[in-house]
Amino acid sequence: MKITKVRSSYLIGFILLLALTPLSGVKSNTEATNTYYFSVPEEIVEVSINIDGSTDIEYWINFTVALGGQDIDIIDIGFPNKHYKLGSVTADVDGHSISDIRESEVINIGVEIHLGQYAIHDTGILHVKGNQPYMIFEDTEEDDMASVEFGNTWWSSPYTTGTTNLTTRIIFPTTVDETTYTKYHYSDPPEREYSSVDGRKVFEWNEPLASPSVQYQYGVSFPKEGVTWYTSIPPTIEELLLFAGFVGVILVVIVVVTLIYTKKRRRLMDYIPPFVSVPTAGPRTNLRREEVAIVLEKPVNITISMIILTLIQKGRLRELSHDNPHLELMEGASQKHLSKYQKIVIQSIRPDFSIDEDDMVKAVSSLVKYTQRRIRGYSYERTVEYYEKLIQDSVATIKSESDPRNIPQEAWFWAILDEEFLPELEVQITEREEYYPYYPWYYHYGYHRWHWIPHGRSFTHRVTRISHPVPISSSGGSRGGGGCACACAGCACACAGGGR
Repeated sequence: MKITKVRSSYLIGFILLLALTPLSGVKSNTEATNTYYFSVPEEIVEVSINIDGSTDIEYWINFTVALGGQDIDIIDIGFPNKHYKLGSVTADVDGHSISDIRESEVINIGVEIHLGQYAIHDTGILHVKGNQPYMIFEDTEEDDMASVEFGNTWWSSPYTTGTTNLTTRIIFPTTVDETTYTKYHYSDPPEREYSSVDGRKVFEWNEPLASPSVQYQYGVSFPKEGVTWYTSIPPTIEELLLFAGFVGVILVVIVVVTLIYTKKRRRLMDYIPPFVSVPTAGPRTNLRREEVAIVLEKPVNITISMIILTLIQKGRLRELSHDNPHLELMEGASQKHLSKYQKIVIQSIRPDFSIDEDDMVKAVSSLVKYTQRRIRGYSYERTVEYYEKLIQDSVATIKSESDPRNIPQEAWFWAILDEEFLPELEVQITEREEYYPYYPWYYHYGYHRWHWIPHGRSFTHRVTRISHPVPISSSGGSRGGGGCACACAGCACACAGGGR
């Protein structure tokens, strides 16, 4: 099996849709005076793949109101795409049927469930089920295979506490049985594989110490035969009619809105202030990887990845492996000779291996200031040119060499900063495990999608407010909550956030 980048013809539109989606989750009509604070001791999700290209998504979520938290009276549940069937969504709390289910006013793609008299005062289990069309896509590695990927609902960290025993099951269509060739996506194999009562194959994953504020993604592939699969999600009839009748007006609106939104989005995503550059000076050529990520204005989650990789190489954090898939401090590791931002990252690691987002905001903001000082007196433009060429040359070296043993470690070191580059790794299989010889370990474990690293526009905005705040202050309310950051071949990610 090869690790490859996932692609979809609908990917660009899907990402834009997610970026425009407000944050959501558990909410209340009395938000001004109350605050949600709860734990999710257990969450079970089953995704049943249907022959018609849809999936039935079913959740069992155990909520416990924490000390000081308000009752949970409305809950938002996100769905993977806008074609979900509202009429198919059913819900109950502890067996009590809930009839008031509406399109969410907070998230663009999802429902809000009004619990009414069954509001959760102490603890309760919410059971939700709904049908979601257009969930089967072509596998990007094997064109005779179909693909489905899914990420669970999650909540914003300010509103949650504790860990979650998360179980995710993907149930194959009726055309697949235990003898059919199938495969899983990402680096973690199913912890359990079995056939259900009707003979359908099931893959099950379990995260006993999952964070309720993290989305965990899994996927499967199976033969196309016997199922309907799609390479893109079609527009609705209403959208086609609207486009046909008002195409001229729409084009004008799109241009204007795009210009306004792009300007605003660039400001929100621009967490790095302008560098003071000396045009006549040369480039700064001895920057760390994370400093180069700052100079090249890489996404904030890539920058955090580079900080973590540096700390692993320094022997402060343990190297990841199948047996150790989470961040963990090395025993006896000293914080001596570390920069301020590195110390903050180390201190942000919780006992359950999750990361404190507030500390991460401070760490990246500190790194931005540190990098500004390091590049002072040098040419910013020449520094950018130097590292862009270094990265391009490194990628070219890797692509041109057929034997990975002949690739210098320095090339791997810099190529990782090209988030568009993901080499096709040759896998070797033993009786016990799959492994990838001669490649740096971090390519095996997908540094760019480590689930415990904060992702999304909302997190970047938090960093921006400290590292590069808006010059003119403005007033306004804040809803808080989580975000949604998933994009995949199959685009089967269910997303939700925390309170509002």
